[in-house]
Amino acid sequence: MSNFSIYIDHPGYPDHEYLNIPFMVSWKRINFIFLIGARGIGKTYGTMKELILNPDMLMLLIRRTAAQIELINVPQFSPIAKPAKDLGIEWGMKKIAKNYNAMYLYGDEPRLMAYTAAMSTFSNVRGFDASDVNFIFYDEFQPEWGDRVIKDEGKKFLNLYETVNRNRELQGQPPVKALLASNSNEIRSPILAEFGITDIIAKMQDKGQEVYMNTARGIAIVCPMHSPISDQKSETALYTAVDSEEFKTMALENKYIETINVRSYPLQELKPITQIGELTVYLHKSRGFVYCSTHASGDCEKYEMTASGIRIFKDNYYWMLPAYLGGNITFENVRSRMFFEKIFFN
Repeated sequence: MSNFSIYIDHPGYPDHEYLNIPFMVSWKRINFIFLIGARGIGKTYGTMKELILNPDMLMLLIRRTAAQIELINVPQFSPIAKPAKDLGIEWGMKKIAKNYNAMYLYGDEPRLMAYTAAMSTFSNVRGFDASDVNFIFYDEFQPEWGDRVIKDEGKKFLNLYETVNRNRELQGQPPVKALLASNSNEIRSPILAEFGITDIIAKMQDKGQEVYMNTARGIAIVCPMHSPISDQKSETALYTAVDSEEFKTMALENKYIETINVRSYPLQELKPITQIGELTVYLHKSRGFVYCSTHASGDCEKYEMTASGIRIFKDNYYWMLPAYLGGNITFENVRSRMFFEKIFFN
């Protein structure tokens, strides 16, 4: 378990196994929480349960596409349906515009709990009064394999946050808190890149670190790696039947495939072989493996990042592609891996 209580130790939650969302939401001086966890450990359920139980929370619930929002705007498919049922709470929805709904909790008086909106179309919204919204929940913010790309998605999220937050801090109000949750589908997330935390997450996974906090930036990253639920799920039908280690690694162990073979080595242990653009290829002096880094050191032949330069490089170092596919190249960081893939796969 983590030194932080990221797993449940809270009355009314089952068996100390799921994520402790109330604890994370309560963190002071943290405005952006990136929660990247395996499947079924309580990311969405816990957040929506906190929405129901916290009368001071008014949420903007975001999904990536309009199609996803249309689906969760159907009451039977809403992420609030299960926690509301478990709590014996009556709730409902009201359509306020195309792809935009409002969620209400019914009691003595209806309580507005949340608005729903799509990341892909939010920039089309005009005149939206978000002055009472104090919490943004971007659920499944990282695309699954095969999902369509949203142009400038990282910047679109920053603009969305700015639209909701506005000048409230200048008026002495606290900033809007944002929780971005996802499975470990694709570390090449434009939002992670926009916040400059891609390699921080890769290092966390390499070290087995579950929680990272930077209060100066107001950022927390939570990567649950020891969930009891994941251990139990590994024995269920799907994970017993499936033969894809990549899927199991993502869904149960909460590891990005892209962080495998990512590790930093001192440059004095390495001998440069060649360089193309910002990528330098090294040979480890004593252990003999190939290492790719975005840090250049020593003299070696260099290739330009032009069409002809890339073609000649790939012809001369054709052996690097099968070495990569076989898992026999180590990368300093995710950035160097992405640069390598740009050369050989684009």
